[in-house]
Amino acid sequence: MRRLLTVCHLLFIDLGLIRLFFNRPAEVVPGVWRSNQPTPWRINSLAQRGFKTVLNLRGEGKSSAFRLEVEACQRTQVTLHNLKMSSRRPPTKDQLQALRQLFHEAPRPLLLHCKSGADRAGLVSALFLLWSGRPLDEAKQALSWRYLHIRHAATGMMDWFLLAYENAYRQTSVGFDEWLDNHYDREQVTRSFNPKGPLVWLVDVVLRRE
Repeated sequence: MRRLLTVCHLLFIDLGLIRLFFNRPAEVVPGVWRSNQPTPWRINSLAQRGFKTVLNLRGEGKSSAFRLEVEACQRTQVTLHNLKMSSRRPPTKDQLQALRQLFHEAPRPLLLHCKSGADRAGLVSALFLLWSGRPLDEAKQALSWRYLHIRHAATGMMDWFLLAYENAYRQTSVGFDEWLDNHYDREQVTRSFNPKGPLVWLVDVVLRRE
């Protein structure tokens, strides 16, 4: 009964039932895939396909989604990494360093996900594209309406972070890692972003993006 209630919470309270119809696993770069919050049966399917790692961008917690994910990864012997990020705040340098290390060291195939697969998953997909040597214009496409990402709301902070690098690159041709290590000013990026309009309400209240 407890497991049934946990699954029901995932599907109905955490909006998992709606997520079944969009942002299914899609490959970002060879061996790295993105999606929304995976169900236990999706993790089972991925394990059968040989996936070795899951990166959970929602972080650890007491939610039904997290408990079921931990259980499924343990059962299928898929390594689970948890890194709590926000779709409304630019990444910290510690988060970026952890992501860079995972990109280079985590066994693949790897699935990265957040709640909806739109915002945090989009930003991390963009980071992985840049670390793979892909151009910035291609990386920016990881944050698009195709994945239900809404940039004209608080979740536009993900785009704002990439724009900060784009502006620096246009001025100095600085490499991405050099910019992260020596020039990225998280506080300045945060202060300069001020979302307004009805889409803020949609994202915060209706969609409940984290």
